[in-house]
Amino acid sequence: MLAGIDYVKGAPVDQFEPGRCYLIELWASWCGPCRATIPHLTALQAKHSELTIVGVAIWERDPAFARALIEEMGDAIGYTVAVEKADLGGGYPIRVDWADASYTDAVPTAFLIDGEGRIAWLGNPNDVGFVLMSVLDGSHDRTAAAETYRGWLEENLIREERALIDAARSAIDAGDPGAAIAVYGQYLAAFPGLEHEFGMRRLGLMLTHRHPEGLAYAAHLAAITDRDPKRPREVLREITDLLMDRDDLYDVHGLAGFCLDTSALLPRPSAEDSFYLSWYEAIALFRLGRAAEAVEVARTALAAGTAQNAPDDDWPMANLRELIARIDGTTLSAAEPAGPEVVCEGDVCRIVS
Repeated sequence: MLAGIDYVKGAPVDQFEPGRCYLIELWASWCGPCRATIPHLTALQAKHSELTIVGVAIWERDPAFARALIEEMGDAIGYTVAVEKADLGGGYPIRVDWADASYTDAVPTAFLIDGEGRIAWLGNPNDVGFVLMSVLDGSHDRTAAAETYRGWLEENLIREERALIDAARSAIDAGDPGAAIAVYGQYLAAFPGLEHEFGMRRLGLMLTHRHPEGLAYAAHLAAITDRDPKRPREVLREITDLLMDRDDLYDVHGLAGFCLDTSALLPRPSAEDSFYLSWYEAIALFRLGRAAEAVEVARTALAAGTAQNAPDDDWPMANLRELIARIDGTTLSAAEPAGPEVVCEGDVCRIVS
């Protein structure tokens, strides 16, 4: 059932009544696509008296903000809404029972419960309309829907991905980055399909913890372009971000040389590609002790960024100015903003770890 939540609006749902359908939506106040579903769900609730919709806000940074948003929206939310309780030692039942059990890591996600109290469907709430009608008229094939979902889990290695995340996080939490690197290596070797998603995480750990095979793995990732032609550029970004700020990396000159050589081989079909690759080259040249060349390339990149109307406070632009100032012996304070805690793609948002 729906444990560990506080109801903010509407009647609490203590149990699923036989013969009645329920739509349980997991959402979050920080999620733009979640807010966009509110009118749709409100209209759906108004249309179907035999359906109870319950929106549960989870993964909230501040549950009080979610409550305030619900209260502020008032009648614009026309269905029952609740907020996940803070963990007071009892964990987060709604996450364990619903999100984790279904391998869900994105919001909004909705679970359609049929008249027998069984999950008939889960997915984006914007797509529930046709399925709801089939559930209401008795034509829905729950067994076929379950098989389809199991097939999706297997095809996309969802269970394996979750196991990898949990194992790597446990190693990091235990203060053993070497074990985390090994975990990534074992899983990515066994399930190559996960490398597109997790290869960069492994590389970041290898570089920041001076793993002797970091450079070889960077070259391996840069060569994988079948699923993402921009992957080599991402590898260069990962390395040059570290080269700019750290002196304790394993084989700094080797990493810088790799960046310079790889960048020289990459195509530059657009002004944006040329700008980013020049940025990486400037940092690599600086680390190789070729300061005059680094400044020249950095200034050329700055001019290109200005021509492309890049904001002055954009990180690449600020980073290039910092590099020039560092080489010139002046002081310029600039720090990269923290990476996003949330990534939204299309009509869903995910927490990134």
